[in-house]
Amino acid sequence: MAIKLIETIDELDRLAGRDCGLYCFVLLNGGIRSCKFINKVDDELFYVFNEIDGSEQFITIYEMMESKRTLIGEALAKRALFQY
Repeated sequence: MAIKLIETIDELDRLAGRDCGLYCFVLLNGGIRSCKFINKVDDELFYVFNEIDGSEQFITIYEMMESKRTLIGEALAKRALFQY
């Protein structure tokens, strides 16, 4: 499967809502990847598994955009969130 840029929060919402969820990564400075699994639990809640440290989060799409909660919103803004 080819690596694909995730460009919008709506695209992320759609991809995470699939039965298999979304395997993705944030491309950090220096080319390092922060891998994540995101699955839409219901209309408002998402499950995020951060492979780098094994941590789990249950957050809303609005919280996903807050930099104090996760890197995902910043990654979208910087065009650094990719599906694999």
